[in-house]
Amino acid sequence: MVFFMESIKQHIEQALAAIPNHSEKIFLLAVSGGVDSMVLMHVFNSLGLKYKVAHCNFNLRGEDSIGDEKLVRTEAAKFNVDFFCESFDVESYKKEQKCSTQMAARDLRYNWFEGLLKEHKFHYLVTAHHLNDNIETVLLNLTRGTGIKGVTGMELLSKNVLRPMLSVSKKSILDYSSVNNVEFRNDVSNASNDYSRNKIRNLVIPLLEELNPGLDQTMANNIANLNIVNDVYQSAIEKELSNGMISTKNELYFVDIPKLKQLKNTKNTLFEWLFRFGFNYSIVSQLYTSVIEGNGTGKQFISDSNKILIDRDRLVMSPINFVDSDSVYINKLDKNVTYPIELSLNHLPKESVDIKKESNFAYLDEGKLIYPLELRKWRNGDVFQPFGMVGKKKVSDYLIDNKVSQFDKEKTFVLLSNNEIVWLVGHRSSEKYKISSSAKTILTIKLDEGNGKYDNKKD
Repeated sequence: MVFFMESIKQHIEQALAAIPNHSEKIFLLAVSGGVDSMVLMHVFNSLGLKYKVAHCNFNLRGEDSIGDEKLVRTEAAKFNVDFFCESFDVESYKKEQKCSTQMAARDLRYNWFEGLLKEHKFHYLVTAHHLNDNIETVLLNLTRGTGIKGVTGMELLSKNVLRPMLSVSKKSILDYSSVNNVEFRNDVSNASNDYSRNKIRNLVIPLLEELNPGLDQTMANNIANLNIVNDVYQSAIEKELSNGMISTKNELYFVDIPKLKQLKNTKNTLFEWLFRFGFNYSIVSQLYTSVIEGNGTGKQFISDSNKILIDRDRLVMSPINFVDSDSVYINKLDKNVTYPIELSLNHLPKESVDIKKESNFAYLDEGKLIYPLELRKWRNGDVFQPFGMVGKKKVSDYLIDNKVSQFDKEKTFVLLSNNEIVWLVGHRSSEKYKISSSAKTILTIKLDEGNGKYDNKKD
């Protein structure tokens, strides 16, 4: 039985060896109270490592949640290590974000962990994911549809998240806890088949183990081999991506569709690149079909963090969290606006104004303005009189006529005086507020680089 104790220590020590000077690092252990994380804490303590403990109370299991917190707090005190605990309202977050309970809990805990890492300058977050968790992840990915990366499982070290027990089986963990009298609590929800991962764990894997009693080791070997294959495959993908089809500007990525179609493995290359931005195989397949058929202009495809627009002969990808705000008011003495976009303002005598015929500049007759000016996103129904035109025009029609992409539309602001648009920011000022012959002072406004509309030409 001593074998199991030493084996887990050896696995964790081997994992830590990937970190230079690991004995000098300070680790933050995510400890739930279950057997996996309690064994992790026990091993870290026995190895004399520098660590602190973080526990999330999701308040989803009543007295059981309270018991979990109490156990972890007690064990941390026994080992004389600092203990951090946060209580979460998962249900409220779930309703607000319109996501599942599991996703809500995951977002809340990792956001909190990230905050602790920054605040206390911990070097790594350590989780107790083990071999069986990794097998479940691979099977889930295969079920949902995935590229090669999806069947390589979780990474030992991903940015600042360390998973030192990925090569340790659940059986070894349970044996270690028994030999070393490690206290832990069972989460009864793990026995429920309400979640996909639990179905894999409780229903699918037992059937596979009937076919292969050594499934754990077989899958561990498979994962190791697929990681080697993935390294070669990713090198080929990077070579494909280097053909100049992808360009960036500010927050956006542009993909040249003609160059995309020239690739030897268009669909796989597109998936492997977009997988990094949260797009799954199903969404990429739909996008690919629309691109190949050539009838998808205007269609949007969305992941948890990004969205893609088919914009004629290119794809445009942008983060979902575009700036969106209520009105910001600008007083006459204001020289700069830094939020939600950056503007520089100057009041100059008419004769000293050097007019630049660029869309990120506006020149307005100061005498016609009524302060405070209002800056906000454009809205359906907004109208203005574009410079040089007779009569008013809907902002929406102006943007369509000028072939402004959907992404650019979403980042377009208007500047108003007394509820009238004086500038469609980054596009065109109003004829009504142009510099008159009697003007004395001119308000010059510059939309600083990196804000407002984006060039609608191909990059």
